[in-house]
Amino acid sequence: MDLQDDPTVSNLSIVDPNPLAAGMDVGLPLPLVSPPESFLRVEARVLSGTLRLTLICGGPRSGTTATEKFLFEALGFDGNFNQPGLLARDNHGASRIEHVWDRILAKVKVLERTRPFDVKSPITMLIKETLNTVVGPSEVALLLRVVQATLLVTRDPWLQLESRINCILLRIEDGALRPFGIDPDTIDPATFTLVGEPLIRPETDLSHLDRMSTVSLWLQHHRYMKKTRDFSSLGRGFARLSALHPIFEVPQCQIDTWSEYAQRHPNTITPDDIQSKVGTTLDKFDTLNHEMAQCFFEWDLGWTPVKVFLDTLEKVSPDHRLRIVDFHDFQRATPNVSAGVFDTDLDTATTPSKIGLYDFDLCSGGDSWDQWFLKSCDWDILATQVTVSTVLRPQSRRPAAPAMFPACTRDHFNMMADVYTTTVGHRKHVRLGDIDAIEADEHPVDPMYAYVRARSEERKRALRAVAPEYIEYFDCLDRL
Repeated sequence: MDLQDDPTVSNLSIVDPNPLAAGMDVGLPLPLVSPPESFLRVEARVLSGTLRLTLICGGPRSGTTATEKFLFEALGFDGNFNQPGLLARDNHGASRIEHVWDRILAKVKVLERTRPFDVKSPITMLIKETLNTVVGPSEVALLLRVVQATLLVTRDPWLQLESRINCILLRIEDGALRPFGIDPDTIDPATFTLVGEPLIRPETDLSHLDRMSTVSLWLQHHRYMKKTRDFSSLGRGFARLSALHPIFEVPQCQIDTWSEYAQRHPNTITPDDIQSKVGTTLDKFDTLNHEMAQCFFEWDLGWTPVKVFLDTLEKVSPDHRLRIVDFHDFQRATPNVSAGVFDTDLDTATTPSKIGLYDFDLCSGGDSWDQWFLKSCDWDILATQVTVSTVLRPQSRRPAAPAMFPACTRDHFNMMADVYTTTVGHRKHVRLGDIDAIEADEHPVDPMYAYVRARSEERKRALRAVAPEYIEYFDCLDRL
């Protein structure tokens, strides 16, 4: 019997992937649509008990890949798929979502073919996605239908933001943006603009640049920003740069992100705006108005997708086996504690005898994938780190001060803090390690991590007193 004729897998509801058609209303309940055939085949395996999927997700640069590698090695999964949605595109008549699930199904089939014949337990596989590449409630809901447990990883917003800025800038250094006239060998930080907006603020002191050096001016300035941890020289052109991400030229992703943005920012992006610009390719992004590009920038920073994920989960699957963990907790806790908590809490049903039998797979998509994401996501480093101890290390870096960030990102501080505070206070949040030790630490490495966990106003006042450079962050965290 074909799966499409099987009532156990073909009549399950899923959210409408086109909010525009629904009057830009992404609330639920939503109309029934047909998932792709490859998804149904994966779901059939889950329903039959032959496949168990666990999802690890979070914003970009929140520690998801390191967490994925740790749990894969510590709990003995059969396989993993690292970001199936990252380079999935509409291609040869197939939609992006078909491409995503075609790739997942292909991975499952590989595990089935290579599995020892005498092993009868379900295949266990980790799927890891950064939520900026899971676009819209429809994609979230599909994942939630088949994964038996989800671990959402979060991180101090300002540590995440600094890392995210570096990640976006590496798209220049790695040459991914050359086709759009952004060449690391020729950019002059003093004059380069995107859609009329300066990448580097005109008033920036660039006396550290050596115009006689064989190292390009752009690479000199990028390295200077990274070394000093001062990115305040980035101008509004940085937001335009961030929008140049392959996922944003997928029409359905454009509809979903613009529609979600319009819901939160009325009178900015209209249905007519969306209708006129759907299908715009990266080489034509200079034709997008400010708000449409700003929407992509906000999504790419990574906190809006976390909010959309949690909102969708509450609507379509409130009883889903979700756990939320702060990456700082993973770094503080011993590997045995972390592995024990999540093996039990997520009911991963892994087999200890399989630990070490299977290789962690970064699932590179080839030259295009590597140019866009390999170095910028640290996957070139993670590929060589083969032990748990080298993946997770105690946090030693303090967040940069507010003045070190570009003005175009500081506009998002409140939103970032709101989502982070929500995850820490969420009923599914898991705390690892000794909470009393956190409370007793008078000079924590990460004062914001300690602040959102403070048990009293007295503790908050003490943290404000010892870390006055973070007052702006503390004020953001107090909004909720």
